[in-house]
Amino acid sequence: MIRTIGIYGVLLLSAGLAHAQAPLDLFDALMGAMNAPTGSYQTQIQGKMADYLRGALHANSALFVDVSTVSALPQEGCKRLRAKVTGPGLQAPNTQTGVLTPVTFTMEINLCADGRAPVIPAMTAATPANFGTTATPTRAPSP
Repeated sequence: MIRTIGIYGVLLLSAGLAHAQAPLDLFDALMGAMNAPTGSYQTQIQGKMADYLRGALHANSALFVDVSTVSALPQEGCKRLRAKVTGPGLQAPNTQTGVLTPVTFTMEINLCADGRAPVIPAMTAATPANFGTTATPTRAPSP
């Protein structure tokens, strides 16, 4: 009986390893969450964003991202995503004590299935003449 359980355990472990992925760029991980049935995606990241974070946080270890869906957006095919980047070597000095402490980098982004940001009606009305000025936002007319 123990032998049978051991074989099933090895098969389950092997099945889990078969789904391991090569490191991805952060954008690819975000798109992975966009397309995943669960709305979440976990992987090791590499690329420009990973290099930037390693340099800024004085780390030389692997970085991992856990992307989850915060909410669906009104525009079809668009979601608000949360990306939480962690790594065993991510540390930054505590601003009060100066002691290095573990760091987690979290960001949220609005993204659509085509890889672009959603269209925000108030933003499409901006022109060089009114861009950057203080104005009361208006709602787009209902269809």
